[in-house]
Parts: sequence; structure tokens; C-alpha cells
Amino acid sequence: MELTKKKLEQLIMEEYVRSVGDEYRKINRPEYTEKLASLYQNPDTREQAEIYADEFDDKPEIAFDSNEMETKPYVSDNDRIRTFRKWMVSKGYGPQIRRILQGPIWDGYAQRVFKEFLDETRNYRAYNAVLAAYRVNYIPFLDEETGAPLPLGSPRPFRGTNTYHYPRP
Repeated sequence: MELTKKKLEQLIMEEYVRSVGDEYRKINRPEYTEKLASLYQNPDTREQAEIYADEFDDKPEIAFDSNEMETKPYVSDNDRIRTFRKWMVSKGYGPQIRRILQGPIWDGYAQRVFKEFLDETRNYRAYNAVLAAYRVNYIPFLDEETGAPLPLGSPRPFRGTNTYHYPRP
């Protein structure tokens, strides 16, 4: 059997998923592990496999299919902040986000800048990333899918984000 790069990647991923998922798992009936896994893979016998697994006080091993794996590009908050900063420079506000945020709150300057950014780009994730990174507590976060404002003081939505969430004061 010739080992291709794709096959090698698949074997590595299968072993990685199995080792991560089974790291501290105790297998009560190792002689039935393979049979239980094969029963669980078939949708017709899945319910029966769950019953057996419950009787053995075990979980069925789930095979990993790398063809069904979805890869999402990694975009950090730094990239989102950079996007906001580039937009600010293109509009003539300059690259200093803090200068806009440190202006008088009561005149609404920062709110107007953020509203203009949203009206033009509809980039809710960049908007939320800037608010979280600079800990702005007087502008509400937005739902990252619909753009609806969340209650002031609510935590940052995390469906599509990938960095630490700063608690609001």
C-alpha cells in the first residue's frame, strides 16, 4: 500500500482525534469496542449501539472522517482591529483609535464614528473586537449575525470570535 500525503494526513488526524477524545476515558469492555463502533456508524443500528453502550457504561468510539471536516480560516482580533484602523485612515480620522474613544462621551463623537463604520462596512465582528479590545463601556456590543444592539453591559457575543472576552466594568 502506497502512503500518499492525503492518506497520511487522514491517519494523523484520526489518531489525534481519537487520542484527544479518549485521553482519560476508561474502557470497561475493550473486547466490544470495535463492534460497538461499527454498530454506531450505521444509522439503522445507532440506537442499538447506544443501548449497548449504556449497558456497558461506555461510549461508542466515533470514527473520524477527514472529508467531512470543515476548515475555517483563523482571523484574530488584531486583524479585525487593523481592518477598523485602515477604515479610519481612509476616512481621514487617523490611525489612533484611542483618540476617538477618549473624546468627550457626551458629544457622541465615538458613537458617530462607529455608526459610520457600520453603515459602510456592516462588519459587526470588527466593531465588537474594537469595543472589547479598548474596553469601551458606553457603546453596546452588536449581535454578530443580525447587527441588533445587545443590552449595554452585556458580554461580547462569542459565536464567531476567537479571543478572550473582557468583562465589562
